[in-house]
Amino acid sequence: MAHADRPVDASGLCRQAADPALLSDRAKRDAERRPESQRVSALKFEVHGARKACRQLNREESEVARCTVERLMAEMELAGKGRDQPVKTTRPDPAAPYPRDR
Repeated sequence: MAHADRPVDASGLCRQAADPALLSDRAKRDAERRPESQRVSALKFEVHGARKACRQLNREESEVARCTVERLMAEMELAGKGRDQPVKTTRPDPAAPYPRDR
């Protein structure tokens, strides 16, 4: 009998999502590391990619593999800037008046 013939038990999935104790070890570690990855990304204006974010986390004594940071950044839809893209770190205030033309 193939696995595709069996019905899916959704109640088990709901139980696992509702009870954090039933999550896998990797899911528990990811939940702890997700805010750290977001903080490092925001700290550097979301310019750094996974490699530099991983190095920053390891400098802060939070031992993380680069593949883990890559996976977490992909899940959170964070990505560093490409090499040829300019980075705008100064954002204009929309409420400020524009200077007059000469």
